[in-house]
Amino acid sequence: TLPNHASVVRTGTALPGTDNATYDNGADINGVPYAKGLSVVNLSYDPATITEGYDVLMAVKKTSNNTAVTFTDNGDYTYTIAWMPSADITVSVTEIPIIAYIDADGNPQSHACTPIVEGTTSYQTLGRTEGWYVVNSDVTFNNQTVKFLDQTVHVILCDGAHFSINSGVFSSLEVPNGSLEILAQSNGSGELDLRSSGSSALEVEMNKNRCIDINGGNIIIYDGTYGIFA
Repeated sequence: TLPNHASVVRTGTALPGTDNATYDNGADINGVPYAKGLSVVNLSYDPATITEGYDVLMAVKKTSNNTAVTFTDNGDYTYTIAWMPSADITVSVTEIPIIAYIDADGNPQSHACTPIVEGTTSYQTLGRTEGWYVVNSDVTFNNQTVKFLDQTVHVILCDGAHFSINSGVFSSLEVPNGSLEILAQSNGSGELDLRSSGSSALEVEMNKNRCIDINGGNIIIYDGTYGIFA
């Protein structure tokens, strides 16, 4: 299943006696794209359809159980599934804003980011190991734990935005699968406020040389046991 403006990048010639094009050991059958299990499938998205100031975030998952299918973002609106599962998949596309930030060396950069919003406590960029997120408004969580499940997590604090988590007896912010990088914008006035009366305010899995990098913003950590548990 493909969303609007997304397509399979086809190879080869039409199958004999039909109007179906072949691609990656598969074909269209009655207008539905098929591919052989474990084969390579290439997808593309039409950049001309993207709203100005936004980029697209593509996700691929098995239709039956909503689990992620790993793919590579080639950086030019083409995507490669290296191992097609022997199952139906659903491809979805979401427009996300392009956010300016200052990198660790003080240079201006920008990246498409998923906004962090109240009511959503679990974040993961499906099919990828790296996730980019932004706090571009005041966001508050009470008696909740916010988790980022990517192997590498980047969070941009926009100027003047306030990201507050008060988890009560739980950890406030958790990155259980990898590293965390916090970035800011030009004047660094974005704020991350983590509070937990029982467990850790900020918990990051530190195996395999993973780390916490704080490159900007105002970071407030208040905790009765551990401020940062790694």
